[in-house]
Amino acid sequence: MDKKLEKMVVFNKKDLLEGVETLRSAVETTLGPRGSYVLLQSPLYIGGKAFTKDGVSVAKAVVLDNKIQNLGIQTVREASLKTASEAGDGTTSTIIIASSLIEAAEDYIDEYDNKNDIIRDMNIIAKDVEKYLLKKSKKCNDLTLRKVAEIAGNGDKETAKMVADLYKNAEQIILDRSRTSETYSEVLNGLVINRGFTSQFFVNNQKSQECILEDALILFTDTKIDNTQAIEHLLQHVVKEDVPLLIVGDLAPAVLATMNLNVQKGNIKFANIIPPSMGYQKELLMKDLAAMSGGTFYSEMSGDNLRDITIDGLGKASKIVVGKDKTVIIPKDENKEYLNDIKSSESSDFLKERVSKISGNLSTIYVGAKTESEANELYDRIEDVILSCKSAIEQGVLPGGGVALKDAFLNCHIEASDVAYKIMKDGLFSPIQTLSTYKPINPNPNIGYDARTGEECDVTKKGIYDPTKVTISALQNALSVATVIINTNTIVLQ
Repeated sequence: MDKKLEKMVVFNKKDLLEGVETLRSAVETTLGPRGSYVLLQSPLYIGGKAFTKDGVSVAKAVVLDNKIQNLGIQTVREASLKTASEAGDGTTSTIIIASSLIEAAEDYIDEYDNKNDIIRDMNIIAKDVEKYLLKKSKKCNDLTLRKVAEIAGNGDKETAKMVADLYKNAEQIILDRSRTSETYSEVLNGLVINRGFTSQFFVNNQKSQECILEDALILFTDTKIDNTQAIEHLLQHVVKEDVPLLIVGDLAPAVLATMNLNVQKGNIKFANIIPPSMGYQKELLMKDLAAMSGGTFYSEMSGDNLRDITIDGLGKASKIVVGKDKTVIIPKDENKEYLNDIKSSESSDFLKERVSKISGNLSTIYVGAKTESEANELYDRIEDVILSCKSAIEQGVLPGGGVALKDAFLNCHIEASDVAYKIMKDGLFSPIQTLSTYKPINPNPNIGYDARTGEECDVTKKGIYDPTKVTISALQNALSVATVIINTNTIVLQ
């Protein structure tokens, strides 16, 4: 047999579990206000290194030589990154919960137990816990948003205030590097399109799950692009000049697949979204967006040919942020005259929508510091604050510091096996135990620990909150990966 095809079969998952534990040990040091920095060496950072308390960055950096241990790390890391992409935070909590569930299963399940039955009961308990969390979730107000921001920013009140205040009016907050050592914010008018990327391959910021393009060109068209030959002259230009390109238009599946491949290979910086709205509204909105970005709307109805598109006819943007369901464009030059003409038109609901799309209230935070290491750390920290605030605004908040999961478990009274309850208790109690450094747990509602002082308290009165979306997503993804590893007994290696 060809040695390349030889495989090794292992019937012991000891190394797999050690890999999971190694990942947990690396990331849990960053948890909470007493968390410590981790020094990372990576070409992704300016200067090649960074001090960070960002769980996502640490999780991505952990790689071991042992193949089986590395499989354990990769498996749990994927679950934690899914939490980060869904909720913007919760990477460390996901890893801690998953690791605790796996460890508890090793302790409580014996050879005579039916793992499938236990896993089914664990999922039943989790569903009940989720219902409790959703029931207890409270809408985020200005005060709770500020508190969420402070916790996400490791107690940095100045940064928390800046982000929370910006969110009062801004539709979106964008991060950028400052050209000075100062960190400051700026309010800008931008274009907002309620459309997201058509392919996950375009995402170039894994933490925020966004495609970020700087100094980019934009093609606005309602003509379906059936083959790359039709826009070959544009693609050749952006590749040669190394300029990012956003196409607001429909791409045929074959064209989309070609662009996916070229983005993966690093041949082009590119993103695609479908046009907003439908019918005549689509045409008017596309005209607005093109005009406001200094470009031309190429329309099939007007007889425009894709091969006749010129570089001068493309929109120009200083920055574009393409998310899962929204795209924000900051034009290089704002067309105030066009905007004023639109505003002076006869008022209607659709006119208001048009104005809102081309004059969105956006905020940019420019991150600066005296050293590159400090700037990298501050950038990660502010990004955590922005993502946590976004989740809190979307789904509300819960008592923080692991208290919500503790209370939810103690209020769970559905029928399930004792083994499943024991495993879930260890998993759901793990965040509060980690933050409290394993002090006794008070069963009363809302009672936990202020991780900054170590004192037992009512966390809601102390202003300690976690975004509901983050808590539920961390639980779901931790349970998902933990049950797979619990029920794994054989490992096949290439």
